[in-house]
Amino acid sequence: MPERLEEKFKHELFKSQTPLGRLWLEHKMETFKEIVDSVEEAAAELGVYFQVEKEERLLSRTYRVFSHRKPIMMITEKFPESYFRKNF
Repeated sequence: MPERLEEKFKHELFKSQTPLGRLWLEHKMETFKEIVDSVEEAAAELGVYFQVEKEERLLSRTYRVFSHRKPIMMITEKFPESYFRKNF
């Protein structure tokens, strides 16, 4: 729902490499996040982006982001399970 975003924020979101969290801070955007799904799956072709084997497990979460009580975006994040293991 990009139409609910301020023009400057929207421009930076789509045209820059600035991380989303940094944009939220710079624009002082208050947000609420609601997790709607979580999944465990094989990395498959995404493994190349994380530099892990195709068989490595990925954990993901999908959440809706609200600002001013209105949904403004839906985000899915994926992480290799190994990122959460402690190496002793």
